Amino acid sequence: MTLLKLTFALLLSLGFAACGDDSGSGTPDAPPADNPPADNPPADNPPADNPPADNPPADNPPTDTPADNPPPPDGCDAYCTAYLAACMDAKNEYDNRADCIDTCMTSGWASGTAGMTSGNSVACRTYHAGRAGPDPAAHCVHAGPTGRGGCE
Repeated sequence: MTLLKLTFALLLSLGFAACGDDSGSGTPDAPPADNPPADNPPADNPPADNPPADNPPADNPPTDTPADNPPPPDGCDAYCTAYLAACMDAKNEYDNRADCIDTCMTSGWASGTAGMTSGNSVACRTYHAGRAGPDPAAHCVHAGPTGRGGCE
């Protein structure tokens, strides 16, 4: 009987050893999931001959100049709304809202990035127009069409 128990234990041990790895892949020759084969690059790392869309080739540079990229109308609308609400009377450098929108759209100002506090952009002027409410003397000059002292 002891020989039978030893034989059974040996067969059972060999059976467990033959099951393979614990990765659950089912195929012992498959590469690990976090290490793809060299001929199949990951999707987030495109081959060098196929640049991502947000990185145009050098012979086709992006156009960032204000003339090629005027501020969007809604950016001018937000700017003029904030400016005309805060910079009234002697602080207002525009004849009316239409003059403000027209100046914004044709001035050559860049759009900028929300929160910019300097630079010749609609974003800078919108920032200072938004801060002009409590202190128009300090901020309306920066927010106006010339951007004096801040948004030049």
